[in-house]
Amino acid sequence: MRTLVLFLVVLMAFIVVTPTLRAYVTQAEQQRTLVAQIEAAEERNVQLQRTLDRWDDPAYVQAQARERLGFVYPGETAYLVVDPEIVTGEEVESDPDGDGPVMMPQVGPWYITVTDSLRVAGEAGEE
Repeated sequence: MRTLVLFLVVLMAFIVVTPTLRAYVTQAEQQRTLVAQIEAAEERNVQLQRTLDRWDDPAYVQAQARERLGFVYPGETAYLVVDPEIVTGEEVESDPDGDGPVMMPQVGPWYITVTDSLRVAGEAGEE
């Protein structure tokens, strides 16, 4: 009889403790996940702050303007070096019907290319 009572007490303790233990383990796992996410966000924040701090340097701004936008100082000549593996030197065949896309060579700064593209697009719609 004592064994049966002891077994029932242990069983009741197990039934009472199991959900609490499961909740504890689940919350501990969630906490580890959130701590990892916070650490990743803090690292990303540090990287973004470094990038933002670089933009305070006028030399970096000039380098980015030259590299990304192709800006040059007055009197300088800009050269565009083309990868020889991409350019094959073959002539592009023109469409005899003229229905294909209009190809415009990129000459000069990017903003001139954009305005020329807009002009050509406007003329193509008038036909």
